[in-house]
Amino acid sequence: MKRLLFSFILFSNLALSQVIISNDTTVCGNFNDTLYALSATQSSMQVDDQHDVAVPIGFTFNFYGLPYTKCVVSGNGYITFDTSLASSYSPYSINVPIPNPGTVPENAILAPWHDINTGVSGNIYFGTTGVAPNRMFTVTWCQIAMFSCTDSIATSQVVLYEGSDKIDMYIESKPLCASWNGGNAVHGLVNFGSTLADIVFDPILAVDRNFPNMWEAYDEGWEFIPNGLMNYTINQIPYIPIVAGQNIWTSVTGDTLGYGPILPINISSTTTYFADVVGSCSSGILSDDVTINVSGCFDITLTSSDASCLGNDGDIMVNPGAGTPSPYDMLLLDMNGSVLQTNFGVNTTQTFYNLFPGTYVARVVDA
Repeated sequence: MKRLLFSFILFSNLALSQVIISNDTTVCGNFNDTLYALSATQSSMQVDDQHDVAVPIGFTFNFYGLPYTKCVVSGNGYITFDTSLASSYSPYSINVPIPNPGTVPENAILAPWHDINTGVSGNIYFGTTGVAPNRMFTVTWCQIAMFSCTDSIATSQVVLYEGSDKIDMYIESKPLCASWNGGNAVHGLVNFGSTLADIVFDPILAVDRNFPNMWEAYDEGWEFIPNGLMNYTINQIPYIPIVAGQNIWTSVTGDTLGYGPILPINISSTTTYFADVVGSCSSGILSDDVTINVSGCFDITLTSSDASCLGNDGDIMVNPGAGTPSPYDMLLLDMNGSVLQTNFGVNTTQTFYNLFPGTYVARVVDA
C-alpha cells in the first residue's frame, strides 16, 4: 500500500508565532482520521479583578511536583491551580515580594501578575490542542488595558506542555504604569503554600521582576523547565507565541465544516481543508490549509521464509502486483518504524534477505 504520512496539524500566526503544519498527504482508498488545529475558547469574564471558573487543562500537569487537571485563570495575568478561588475576587495590589505565604496568588504561574482591566478592553482565551502525549494548554491575555493607564495595552501568554511539564511564557507587551500600584508586577512561579518561588531576572535592569522593582517588557519569550520537585530552570527563548482565537474549519467552496480544535474526516477522493483562526490577538483572519490526496491502493503480496535456529537467514519477498505502476521504492521497517533495508527505483518483485526472527513492515511507495 502507499505510505501514510499524515499525523496531525497545528495552525498558528505567522507574524506573531511559528506555523506548525504537516505536509500535504497522499493516502490510498477510503481515509478516516482527525485533523487538529489550534483553537481557543474566549472567557466570558468581562469584569475587573476576578477569577474565572475552573477549567480543565486536558491532561495531568505537574507543578512543583504535584499533579493538576484543572486551573483557574485570573483577569490580572496569572493562572492558579487552587480551584477554590474559582469565580472569586482576584487581588491586584502588590506591596510585598512573592512568595508571601497565606496570600493570593499562591500555587500560581504569574505571566505576569499585574493590575489589568478586562472590563475596559481585550479578551482572555484558553484551550487545549494536540494529541496525547504531546498536548498543550494555552492561556492568552489579549490586548487588555492597564488599570489607570488605559491607553497602555498588555498582551501575554502561558503554554503548559504535557509530559515534560515545561512552561512557556510570552510577553508581547507589558507596559509600565508607574502612577498606579507602584508600577509593580511579578513575573515567575510560586508553589502551593508559598514556600518556593522562581522569579525571572530582568536581563536589562539586572533585578528580579518582583516587588518593589518596576519593569516593562516587549516581545519576550521565557521557558521554565522543572529541575526536580523544588525549582525550575529559567531560560529566555525566542518570542513565538501561539495564536489565540477560535478555529473555523471550511471547505474549498467556503462551507463551514466545524468549529474548534478537531475535525473528523472520512473521504474517498482528494480534498482540501481550511482552518481559519479569528482572535483579538491576531490581525484579521489567519488561514491555513491541508490537502489529502487520495489515489488507488497497490495490490501487494508478501511471501516469507522463516529464519532457522542459526539466526539471520530469513527473507521476505514483496510482489507489488501486475496493476502497480512502476518504478517504485520498497522499504523494510521494524515495528518501531526504523528502516532496515531499501530497494529504490525498482520495477519487479524484490526480496529482503538476512532477516532475524521477528515482525516486519513492508512499504511500497511511488518512485
